[in-house]
Amino acid sequence: MNLDFIRQIVLSTLEELKANIKLCLALSVVVMSVCLLLAAKWPNTYKTTALIQADRKSVTTDLLRGRAAIQEIAPVNIAEDIIRSRLILTGAAKELGIIDEKSSQYDIDEAINGLSASFETEPLNNNLLRISLKSQDPQRSYSSLNTLIDSFINSASQQKQNESLDAYNFINSEAQKYKAELEAAEKKLSNFKKQNMDGTESGVSDSINELRADLDTLVIDIDETKTKVRTIKGKLNKEREYQKAKVKLAALAEQRTEMQRDLDELLLIGTEKHPDIILLRSQLATLDEQITQLQKTVPGSFNSGNASEEVALFEVLRRQQAEAEVNLQGMQQRQRSLKTLLTNEQRRAERIASNQAELAELTRDYDTTKQIYEEMLERRQNADLSASISREGKGMTYRLRESPVLPLRPSGLQARHFIFIGPLLAIFAPIGLMLVYVYLDPRIRNGETLSTQLPEGIELLGSIPAYQAQGTETSWFQANTPVIIIAAVAILAYGYSSFLLIMD
Repeated sequence: MNLDFIRQIVLSTLEELKANIKLCLALSVVVMSVCLLLAAKWPNTYKTTALIQADRKSVTTDLLRGRAAIQEIAPVNIAEDIIRSRLILTGAAKELGIIDEKSSQYDIDEAINGLSASFETEPLNNNLLRISLKSQDPQRSYSSLNTLIDSFINSASQQKQNESLDAYNFINSEAQKYKAELEAAEKKLSNFKKQNMDGTESGVSDSINELRADLDTLVIDIDETKTKVRTIKGKLNKEREYQKAKVKLAALAEQRTEMQRDLDELLLIGTEKHPDIILLRSQLATLDEQITQLQKTVPGSFNSGNASEEVALFEVLRRQQAEAEVNLQGMQQRQRSLKTLLTNEQRRAERIASNQAELAELTRDYDTTKQIYEEMLERRQNADLSASISREGKGMTYRLRESPVLPLRPSGLQARHFIFIGPLLAIFAPIGLMLVYVYLDPRIRNGETLSTQLPEGIELLGSIPAYQAQGTETSWFQANTPVIIIAAVAILAYGYSSFLLIMD
């Protein structure tokens, strides 16, 4: 597509406009009439705007942070959904008088949908939300936006109060529950201590160590006493053998004396070769040998001066043996008693160990319940403070950064816009339609179009322009004088009507 083709299209369009001037004028009149009608019927829209700020920082919040649970408010992107909720819109519709208690569900839904469609929300950042409400009545636009914002802020405040109260009630019920559990755990621990009076592990351990030390000392004493008893028994046995040997030696000495006397009597009446004398001498020799052997075993046996001392020594040894045996029996009985005590203490230690495990578990349960109960008491106090803050309207809340202002001028598309667009559309609509018509028309209007459609090898020899007779222009104006007058009248009527609409 070159410039010559475009020029031919434009020229053809102008020719078609001249040829169809009446149709084009009728189209222009229709377009202006439609625009004028739209300008007359188009309702004016009044827009009221407000700016809501999520007040997340305040002196009260900073002072009580970490002490009281400040109820968080929703960010503006969530608040944007909250303000369109059915609860908020229903409350605003009731405040505006659109619906009442007698309204049907259909009327309520229609009112909610209409109110929701009448305003727009635009979050500027995480803390700012712009709300715009449009209405054909400026006063209604202003009052509707005020009512909607008041309903939203009051609902948010009431929601905070309800959440704080619910939190307080929940924490209070939990605190009461843990109080009952704490009292039960305390009673259980007290009963357990009353029923188990075995002492402590340290006391039992000291007692066991003391009993073991006594047993070790007693074992040594028992070994020493047993050694002493064995020694005394040995000495007594030797003393008994000595006494037996002494008695036997005395008997042999007496027998020898008698035999010697008999020998002396025989020597008085006989010789050494007498058989009886020989026999006696042989018996004496044998008896002397026995006496000599006994004297070797019991030296000094013929010393009769030590007889009383020997008897006293024997009695002392017997008394010492009796005392040692009595002491040994006493020690052995004490050893058995200490072993019994040690066994009992070990069993008591086992019971204490078992009781200590149960006591530790009861104590742990008591301490844990007490800790949770104390935390619940602190949280209940914080929840009460938080509820008080919510009731007083302190802490985090929504507030109006920019209050709604009564709109004095309409906004959006207005009548003057249609009045201004009407003449432009009346001019460019016929031109555009003719341009499209010429471009899509299959007829050949110039040589350029024909040359592009000729087969290859065939050239266009030339083109003969249309013949224009002299005076054609004058005859065209004369022929279209009524059309020109109608166009002028239409323009004047449009201008006058537009003036009246603008001044209205």
